[in-house]
Amino acid sequence: MNRDTASPVTLTFSDGRTLRTRDHDFPLDDAYCFVNGWYFPSDHPDRRALMNFSYLEEVSDKACSNLEKILPEYHSLSASSISDESAIDESILEAAMKTSGLLHVPDIVVRGMMVHAAVKCVMRGARKH
Repeated sequence: MNRDTASPVTLTFSDGRTLRTRDHDFPLDDAYCFVNGWYFPSDHPDRRALMNFSYLEEVSDKACSNLEKILPEYHSLSASSISDESAIDESILEAAMKTSGLLHVPDIVVRGMMVHAAVKCVMRGARKH
C-alpha cells in the first residue's frame, strides 16, 4: 500500500460520511466494510471484542437482520447477485480512483455494498437462537 499509486483518496458519501483509502487496486474492499459498519477506529472500545467469536456472531446476526429489513429483495438474492453488483460497483470505483484525490461514491454503489453483505447472510442461512 505504500507504492506510488497508493496516494490517499477520500471517498465521500451522500450521508456526509467520508473514508480515506490507499487501495487503488480494489477500493471495493474498503467501501464494503465501511458501508456495512464494520470499520472500527483503532481506539474503539469494541475493537478487542472482535477477537471473540461469540461477539462476531452477534454482530453478524444484527447486520443480517438490518439488511433483511432494508433490502426488499433480500430473500431472493443469490451468488449471481454479487457478480451483477460487482460489475457496476467495481467499474465506478476503479474509474474514479484514477482521477483526483476526492471521490463521491454514488448511492448505487452504497446499495451494492449492502447487497454483497446480504448475499452472504442469505447463503449462511437463518440463525436459530
